Amino acid sequence: MPREFAKYLSGIQDWHENLENFRHALAHRMPPYIPPGFLTRDQTNEYENIQMQINEALLEKNYETTEKLEHEQADLLSFHPIETHSFSENSPLVYFHSQMLIDIDTVMGFAFQILREFDEQNTTHQDML
Repeated sequence: MPREFAKYLSGIQDWHENLENFRHALAHRMPPYIPPGFLTRDQTNEYENIQMQINEALLEKNYETTEKLEHEQADLLSFHPIETHSFSENSPLVYFHSQMLIDIDTVMGFAFQILREFDEQNTTHQDML
């Protein structure tokens, strides 16, 4: 293997390991979890307080209040396009958009590197003729 190409491949080793780990988790485990929404630290207490009010309203069979509180609680959530394999295993969060940009950049870099190697091999071969 040409030295420059080997150097390039060692430079994307971390990316490859991350991709491999992601692929194995998708292939051999439960589907990834995409959270329905996120809360800031400040919103967490408010969310939990509303949940306690929802629980009380349910015990009192006050379904109108329950529905109102559930909407209030849902309004606190904001969606972010991420996934994780597990919250309990300290799995990394994968941000879809940025990860897709990183992946396509890496794949294109890999393709250009291969084309460069072919071009150099062809040039070397032409010089020998």
